[in-house]
Amino acid sequence: MDQPPELMELQRELALQSWDDVHRDLPWIRNLARARDRVERAVLADPVVADDYDQAQRQYAVARHAEVVARHSAQAARVHDLTNLLRSALAQTERFDLAALRKVPQPSDFEPGVAGLPQAPPLWADFAPDATPGRMRLLDDQKHREFRLADARDRFQRALRVHRDAEIARQGALVGAQRIHFDRGAARDAEAKAHNDGLDVFASVLDGGDPAAVAGYFGLVLCGSVYPIDFPQHFRLAYLPELSELVVEVTLPGIEVIPTASELQYVAESDEVAVSPRGAEQVESMYASVVAQVILRTLHELFHSDSRGWLETVTLNGMTTQAGTARPDHGLCLVTLRTSQGQFAGLNLTLDDSRENLAELGAAVLYSCQREEPIRDLNEIDPRHVVETNVLADLDNRLDVVDLTAGQFEHLVHELLPKMGLHIKHIRSSEDGVVDCLVFDARPVLGGDVVVHAARQTQSLDVWTVQRLHRAVTDAGASKGILITTAGIDSASHAYASGKPLELIDGTGILGLIAEHTGIRVRLPQKERRATARD
Repeated sequence: MDQPPELMELQRELALQSWDDVHRDLPWIRNLARARDRVERAVLADPVVADDYDQAQRQYAVARHAEVVARHSAQAARVHDLTNLLRSALAQTERFDLAALRKVPQPSDFEPGVAGLPQAPPLWADFAPDATPGRMRLLDDQKHREFRLADARDRFQRALRVHRDAEIARQGALVGAQRIHFDRGAARDAEAKAHNDGLDVFASVLDGGDPAAVAGYFGLVLCGSVYPIDFPQHFRLAYLPELSELVVEVTLPGIEVIPTASELQYVAESDEVAVSPRGAEQVESMYASVVAQVILRTLHELFHSDSRGWLETVTLNGMTTQAGTARPDHGLCLVTLRTSQGQFAGLNLTLDDSRENLAELGAAVLYSCQREEPIRDLNEIDPRHVVETNVLADLDNRLDVVDLTAGQFEHLVHELLPKMGLHIKHIRSSEDGVVDCLVFDARPVLGGDVVVHAARQTQSLDVWTVQRLHRAVTDAGASKGILITTAGIDSASHAYASGKPLELIDGTGILGLIAEHTGIRVRLPQKERRATARD
């Protein structure tokens, strides 16, 4: 059907108006095209510029690809950890022993650093005036010779005074360093003695069969179990001696611990990261497996550590505190079961699907917001017999990195570094909370081997620690050294590191790194935050 004349006239006016706009902007478009052509011709005409440009583009693409590969590898490692929560616990064959908790003070070697290196005194030969050549000696009278000799003696005496003052300062610094080293050793010995004395008192109460002590013992067992750092290792326990029953309440991780992406790929053409999402059914299935593994692992660790026959029955409630589903008291009960040691020993815990074992115990993971009634509620037990333990949180629900054990701190560092894009080649820890790592930074040009020294401590690091890190970087032929501490770093350390391939991260810095790369809120003790800020 023919269009109305009015519509045709309007279309004609719009077409003429569009052509006028294009015609008006045409010179600007042509100038822009000419400028672009000139730049391209200049790049192509200069081989050096073209090579630099191409090399920069290639390096950027390699760096972006390496970043995405590191993220994908970290995610794959996360999935592997989640699917092996139970299997990793079954590989531990040693029983829990209170004696393993005893502290043995580790003596450290005194390293005075530059304070232990005396400076060579000045020599008169370096200041004595040169002998006058034969012919010049005729023109050099006694007065001039005496003047040069007096000036040399004056400079020599000044150098001796400077050397003497420097030696006095060095010896004072050496005495101070020795005193600090001795005080730290004495503090370590006193701390270890107080800890071991408390452990002896606890062991004697435990031998008497005190219900709270028995519950505390099994709380120590569960706290010693290493989980991913964002798992809430929070337990409430009560022991009923008349029934030989242990009632345990475990706080389960939320479904957010399951990675929502199944694959990451870098698309160089568009400089974008293609994310393949994980299906909702797969996320729920993985979460159900995680919950089942945590429940079975908890039961395994409790029965395996019962060396005195305290436990005939364990009643376990798996709780979660996800937003919108939590009870006012301790949360939503997802799993509740009661089992005996004989019944649990009959399970085949090596099955690929842990939910089958959970079903054999008559339990299942619930996704409904309707709370499952616990078989035995801890809130109905005498609170004097209830022991509560929490590894990763305290009153403000944040991780206190200083209070972590040496193994937990090593686990934290092991989780953090890969998420920072650093591939761990070697890691070693000591009982005093120091973790030494050799990692690899995959970034082109800026990357290479990196020495990482992480220290969990309460006192500010001194310059000697930074000097040791610098020597380790040199000995390893690494490109950089990173010092991470939960305490402060003094000004002398910052001054020494200036201009060297060293990066110093104090307590405030490590809080930011953990929050940025792991999403976990952490804290330092109040006094340590003040010390860090003061340094």
